[in-house]
Amino acid sequence: MNITHGLRRALQINPNGLAIVYGSRRKNWREVGDRVARLAAGIRALGAQPGDRVAILSMNSDRYLELYLAAGWSGTVIVPLNIRWSPLENEDAMRDCRAGLLFVDKAFAPVGAALAKTIPDLKLIYADDGETPAGMDNYEKLIERSMPMPDAMRESGDLCGIFYTGGTTGRSKGVMLSHGNLMVNALNALGEGLWPSSTIYLHAAPMFHLANGAAMYSVLLSGGSNVIIQGFTPDGVASAVQKHRVTDVLLVPTMIQMFVDHPTLGSYDLASLKHIIYGASVISDAVLSRAMKALPNVQFTQAYGMTELSPIATLLHWKECIGEGRAKGRHRGAGRAVVGCEVKIVAKSQLKQLDRVINDLDGFSKRMKSLNNRCINVAIVGINQESDYVGYEGKATWRHPLRAEEPAIVSRRVREELIHVYDELLIFPFSATNQHPYPFAWLNANKADLDYGSSLTRLGILYQRRFR
Repeated sequence: MNITHGLRRALQINPNGLAIVYGSRRKNWREVGDRVARLAAGIRALGAQPGDRVAILSMNSDRYLELYLAAGWSGTVIVPLNIRWSPLENEDAMRDCRAGLLFVDKAFAPVGAALAKTIPDLKLIYADDGETPAGMDNYEKLIERSMPMPDAMRESGDLCGIFYTGGTTGRSKGVMLSHGNLMVNALNALGEGLWPSSTIYLHAAPMFHLANGAAMYSVLLSGGSNVIIQGFTPDGVASAVQKHRVTDVLLVPTMIQMFVDHPTLGSYDLASLKHIIYGASVISDAVLSRAMKALPNVQFTQAYGMTELSPIATLLHWKECIGEGRAKGRHRGAGRAVVGCEVKIVAKSQLKQLDRVINDLDGFSKRMKSLNNRCINVAIVGINQESDYVGYEGKATWRHPLRAEEPAIVSRRVREELIHVYDELLIFPFSATNQHPYPFAWLNANKADLDYGSSLTRLGILYQRRFR
């Protein structure tokens, strides 16, 4: 199975059905199928062969969705770039994945032009309305001059996309997901009752992010319709729901808070909205309660996952947010494993986590220095010395017995491997049981104060030398 299966199915059973709405543009599946097959041929004509990387740096649009499909149709690999990254970070990703084609919209055309000056043989395609910048091919003209090609019919194990993580614990990593990875996860979501064929799904979350991708691939399989807005705003979402009778949308908790607290929300007709999927961070009881009050006919379902998992692992279904489920506190959990996934919680000793922590810290420092080799990098590492501390997963309690020699080994390894990576490395031993009343203490408070003060003095001297 591959990601173009949903398009082929829609062309067969519902060719005149509504596929995509973006602004004033409305396309049925027959039109989308023709454009995707032509765009795929255009990609190949530009020199991209099966397995080659095709990147996109753009706000949400109908062309973004077409490119997801055209990459699969041509046998190439889609690489959605993070619109929140700096140009240097996107250059790093482009060099890492070795993309030869980059699609950009008006907002990111200057970034694309700058990247083309630093990356040899990079070809730019302008995927937006208006005049095409110098040195770029035009998306619509590429489609017009290309004859439709047959689907490359990639196999389940073939690489489909490279999705870069946020880099919150170190350097961003390109996660390589196959057609099978993405399709199995999409089927898992459909098996849980999400995004049926009657869905009118609103792409409000960034389309570069696989959270939105999870919904997108499922909707493509089920044959639902896609309404796309350039980016999230409370009025933009409410207006799209009212105008296009949107049934489903994926939002992060911050977006939900902005949406339900918006002063003009009550002026919109939101009766068609049936389901909000949320994730990426924990939602507070207060925000969830306000959201359920403001949208009493909407079912709120939490999805937990990560890019490496393609991405959904567990779902907290809406029924757990009301009645008995809420009374038992289940709405605070991560839910249960989706169909096709197995979940196991494993307590880790410090030594088992050590390599990952060192690798993340090393990667973070290198990433910062690649952006600015004059920056001052500081790492502060706390090492728990408590012999028996506790971790929590929902209502479950997990004990982490600590062998006496572990903290010393961890401290030595951290210092040996990171002392030359950071301008300043501080290691603070502490004791914390993580049990009520949650006591915390530095192992040697006086030494911690002296070490911290000395560090600030050294950093001040280093700053003077490096920047003045």
